[in-house]
Amino acid sequence: MVFFLIGISQSSLGPLLSLYNDRFDVGTPRSSLLITGYFAGALLAMLTASLVRLSGRWLFPCALTLYAAGNAGLFLSPWLGPAAASATMAGLSAGGLILYTNTAFARQDGGVALINLLNGMFASGTIVGPLVAGWSIGTGRPYGLLAVTIGTVFCHRVSRLRHWPAEDGPPRSDASPGASDHTSSGASSGVAIARSIAPFLLLYLCYGVLETGIGGWAATHLESQDFSAANAARILAAFWAGTAIAKFAVPIYAARTPEGKIILIGLAGTTAALALATVPHASVVAYALTGLALGPVFPTGLAWLVRLGGGQRAVGMASASSMAGSVLVPVLITWPVTHAPATIPLFFSAAGVFAMAAASWAWRSARSGGGVGAFTLEQRSDESEEHQH
Repeated sequence: MVFFLIGISQSSLGPLLSLYNDRFDVGTPRSSLLITGYFAGALLAMLTASLVRLSGRWLFPCALTLYAAGNAGLFLSPWLGPAAASATMAGLSAGGLILYTNTAFARQDGGVALINLLNGMFASGTIVGPLVAGWSIGTGRPYGLLAVTIGTVFCHRVSRLRHWPAEDGPPRSDASPGASDHTSSGASSGVAIARSIAPFLLLYLCYGVLETGIGGWAATHLESQDFSAANAARILAAFWAGTAIAKFAVPIYAARTPEGKIILIGLAGTTAALALATVPHASVVAYALTGLALGPVFPTGLAWLVRLGGGQRAVGMASASSMAGSVLVPVLITWPVTHAPATIPLFFSAAGVFAMAAASWAWRSARSGGGVGAFTLEQRSDESEEHQH
């Protein structure tokens, strides 16, 4: 349910900008600070987790409290400044919740299926968010964010009654021999660590560009093909629906399909579907297919990273790389949006090619006995030193 609520809140911010423009008497460039603040907060959470050891049993309830406060602030704030601060707080806590939950469940048996189901709930929320935001605009108040606040308080109460899986336990028993050998060998040099984690960082950087870019600018491309704004929003909802369906479908085949293969096939489909979106009458189907292909990539990649020996710090770095892609994409997409909106899908298709190259690099490294065990070893060494002090 937490992931569902995060999906609603995050996907509501863009459609709600017009409401905040009227409420704060500002233009879209200024109200966009809400989105910038949200993703900056999430990026800060990921970077902090990759550098500092945080206990999930402490992090989860505290992050829920901050998330409820952030959404309440977005609902109640009478000025842009407090609203931007609330958005940053919501993003910071959402980043912590996503990181902790993904890491904890990826370490369980059947981790690929579990975190795809979790992220499927997030994708379901991203479908509901714009619909609720559209209704809220008519009322003049972001009531969807109030509902998210109430739901988060409920989750906080439930979390105090349940035992949540530990995010710092040993990797699942299906960890590859290469990852185990890599960890036990003590090869914790900076070069080995960088070589192990680099393909995942590149993969998630490209993923952030793809998901945020499509979610933010597919409508601009569709309007250049003479779709109305309302129809463009409906087609974009089909993209988000595709991501949700794909995540929920992963458990059907995850047990017999390697993570790297799932990711490569998904990215190949994403790249091809985005190229198809440049054809005016095919774009409706193309964006739905893009969602179906891209959906499993993020959660499956995290499960793969954990299976290769990565812990909270490695997952934090990968997630931070994805957030960095989300922050970079507005700068990277400026020229196509301004001068050639019909080429927007080709820009993202090129990002898909880079993502495929990164996934191939990671797969070759894993098959040759590489992994992120060195990174995990260094993290555990740091933790041991902290306990000694």
